[in-house]
Amino acid sequence: MHSLEEIFASFGQNSGYARELYQNYLTDPGSVPADWAEFFSGLEVELPESVVPYSGNGHSIQLVASADLGLAQRVALLVESYRSEGHLHAQINPLSKGTNNPTASASFVEFSGSELEQDLPWSGFGVGRRGKVRDLVLALQSVYCGSVGYEFTHLLNAQEKEWLRSRIETGRGTNYFELSRKKRLLKMLVEAEGLESELHKTYVGAKRFSIQGGETLLPVLDCVIERGAAAGLKHVVIGMAHRGRLNVLTHIAGKPYEILFAEFEDESLAAVVGAGDVKYHLGYSSAYRTASGSSVQVELTPNPSHLEFVNPVVEGVVRARQDLEFGSQRASVMPILIHGDAAFIGQGISWETLNFAGVDGFDTGGTVHIVVNNQVGFTASPRESRTSIYCTDMAKAIQAPV
Repeated sequence: MHSLEEIFASFGQNSGYARELYQNYLTDPGSVPADWAEFFSGLEVELPESVVPYSGNGHSIQLVASADLGLAQRVALLVESYRSEGHLHAQINPLSKGTNNPTASASFVEFSGSELEQDLPWSGFGVGRRGKVRDLVLALQSVYCGSVGYEFTHLLNAQEKEWLRSRIETGRGTNYFELSRKKRLLKMLVEAEGLESELHKTYVGAKRFSIQGGETLLPVLDCVIERGAAAGLKHVVIGMAHRGRLNVLTHIAGKPYEILFAEFEDESLAAVVGAGDVKYHLGYSSAYRTASGSSVQVELTPNPSHLEFVNPVVEGVVRARQDLEFGSQRASVMPILIHGDAAFIGQGISWETLNFAGVDGFDTGGTVHIVVNNQVGFTASPRESRTSIYCTDMAKAIQAPV
């Protein structure tokens, strides 16, 4: 038995949005997206006294005074629940076997054994698919509770949200690599591990911000640049802190090994600009050859020890290149910012930079943010350093999917 309030409450942080859609639906069914209209049309609830039912074009809405939800309505609720809350159960934390939110329920909607065997439409999931409820549950778990979690239901732009939903649920957003591409990515990972091992053995005791544990960053960057090149991207500007920087410098920005090793050996360099992590402050730029043979100029900007201070610098460099070199074509130059989890949410300049994302004078056409989550924040665990569930939660303020 579910009341109308219980139905809204099941949408969690999106309950206000669902309630607003329902009110609009009662006034005019055509004012809400088709999948929501289908969901609301099957609700058997008591009509609030303050709402006047829609009765245009010879049609009227008849709501039955009952709190029971039919099977089709519960299926629709199930699908929407996975879309909005499935990320809470995704397997994205290798250090924890529980959910990403201790208060999250593992069961979105309950079905009896016989209901699980019922054959019916899947309420918009998988482009109009239908089948057993049991198979739908398994499909939803595979898409939304696997090794990738998606947050996109907070977006207010219906077009963007539908584009993301379609790609997620049809598998079009998943990379399926050919053997040659797999070999390329494997070679990159092997070389990354080889570099870290050599530095550890050759320069014992030297300050080293290893990429170990975050090696996936390199294939991610390769894929982002590859996709960008296919869309006409000409230049990439990257900003990042120290962790993993040497591998990004050599394998993405193209810095030769001999220059990197020379910097480890060069005492005069340390004497001029300071000892310790000098090489982690330096940048580099070269042409990056993608798997498809395209060439994209990749630039890794220098940065100070303040981990996130490079963010507005990168955005400024990108905007200048877009305006001066490419006739203000935003898609020609792309900024990529790489953060540590604690630094991204803990340092105010991250939010200050995000705040300019949609301001005409500072807009760069969008930024790809990659957060390398080592879960220790250098000195503290997540529960000791933030209030939100995720370190990326502030991205929701600018309507960015995560």
